[in-house]
Amino acid sequence: MILVVFLGNDVMGDEGIGYHLYKYMDGLMPEYAKGVFLHTDVLRLPHFYSGEDTLVFVDAVVGENFTCGKAKPMSAKDVKKLEASMKHAHMIGVIDSLELLEKTMPEIAGARKVFYLIGVDEDNIKPSTELSQCLRKNLHVLSAELLKLLHHLHYTC
Repeated sequence: MILVVFLGNDVMGDEGIGYHLYKYMDGLMPEYAKGVFLHTDVLRLPHFYSGEDTLVFVDAVVGENFTCGKAKPMSAKDVKKLEASMKHAHMIGVIDSLELLEKTMPEIAGARKVFYLIGVDEDNIKPSTELSQCLRKNLHVLSAELLKLLHHLHYTC
């Protein structure tokens, strides 16, 4: 089973892409995956984790290697390398939160972790419930790509 963890602040414009994608994909998740929206707090994960062998984290990112409306699947190791150059809205970064959880929950430590990072418009990270045009027009593409990633992960255990 795959747990898809959607992250973001739904009242901060593009930072809320995780929330918007979560809502967009309602009813589209395959039977081998379930989605949860954790706002910006990965430390809430234990309340939703049920022993899934794969965790996929969907989050917004601003960085020189990311284009608004385009997503990149990455390993936790690769995200850790890039984390210093990326901007995020979490009090504690996703990687740091996961490392903390792994120390207290061995079952999470053993799960495969994949990040689906979505480039956003830095100018649209401000109080708003609206996404920038580059994200709005690509929600269907981001959803389809995420579903392909889930399919691939499910069949390559």
